[in-house]
Amino acid sequence: MLRAQCCADSPVPRVRGTERADSHAVNNRIRSRCGGVWEWRVAPRIPIGQLLVRSGRVDSVQLSFALAHQQKWGGRLGDALIALKLVSEPELLTELARQHGVQYAQIGERFVPAEIVRLVPQRFIRARRVFPIALGPDHRRGRLFVATSEPQNLPMLDEVAFLSGMAVQPVLVGDRDLDEVIKRHLGSTVPRAPLSQGAGSQPLTSGGQGVVAAGGNLQP
Repeated sequence: MLRAQCCADSPVPRVRGTERADSHAVNNRIRSRCGGVWEWRVAPRIPIGQLLVRSGRVDSVQLSFALAHQQKWGGRLGDALIALKLVSEPELLTELARQHGVQYAQIGERFVPAEIVRLVPQRFIRARRVFPIALGPDHRRGRLFVATSEPQNLPMLDEVAFLSGMAVQPVLVGDRDLDEVIKRHLGSTVPRAPLSQGAGSQPLTSGGQGVVAAGGNLQP
C-alpha cells in the first residue's frame, strides 16, 4: 500500500503554493501537509497498463489486445480491460490507487455517521461526486477522508478542504460504489444498478474502521 508521507521525509521534489510543475516532466502530484504548510509532492506517474503488467494482473499480449479494443471503441483503457474480462474492477482500482499514490476502498452497504456527512455541503457532494467517509488524526485541523473516483482532481480537493476546514485525504472508490453511497445517504432521483457485492450494514466510524481498503483500514 502506497501512503502519502510527510514531505520533509520525501526524496521527491516539492511544489509549494500555486506553483505549477511542468506537465511534460511531472504527471502526478500528491498533496500532503507538513508543519502547517500544504505542499505538492511531485512523483512520476506510471501508465496504468504498465502497472498492471508489472503486477502480473495482465501480460503484454492481453494489454495489446485491450489497447486495440480501446482504439477501436474509444473510452478508457481500464474500461476496455474490464469489458474484455481481463481484470476485475477491484483489481483495476487497486492499481489505479497505486498509480495516484492513494488508498482504494470498497464502501459497499456501509453507512457514514451523519456528523461526518454534514462536513461537506450536499450540493457540493452531488455536483462534484465526492463523499466524506471517515475522520482521521491530524496535528492541527483534523483529517477528513473523502471518497472520489478522481483522486487526481486537486482543485476539487482544495474546495473540500476549504468547505470543511480540515486536511483532506482522497480515497479512490469505484463509480458505482460512489453513486450508491451518495444515493443511500442523500437520496437520488436517478436509479442505479445494484452493487455486485455488498459489505453488510456496518457503520464507518470516525477512525475509518469498517472501510474495506486495499491492504486494510484507512491509514492517516
